[in-house]
Amino acid sequence: MTIITFEQFEEKYKPVQNHLDENANHDGMIYETFGEELDYIKNIYENGNKFTIWTYIDNGEMSWYQSGFHLCDRQGYIITEIPFNDGENITACDEYDVDDFIES
Repeated sequence: MTIITFEQFEEKYKPVQNHLDENANHDGMIYETFGEELDYIKNIYENGNKFTIWTYIDNGEMSWYQSGFHLCDRQGYIITEIPFNDGENITACDEYDVDDFIES
């Protein structure tokens, strides 16, 4: 697993704005886990762009972006301009949470 900060994530992968909801969370980047927004994410995944989808996860103690389309503890999805590579497992989190991920 590769662990990076949110800042590194934004610099390297370039998240895009949610064009379906101009009031989306996380500075307009989060797509919801239901309805039209989830349908949009699934369409991207099913049409060969699955390496541009990240899952926003919150387990009650920490929150992070995880590379890929996941269902467990998901709070939303993010799409990036730059894809991650097949087989990469990347976690983007707050700088102060990096040590917690390294230890787990």
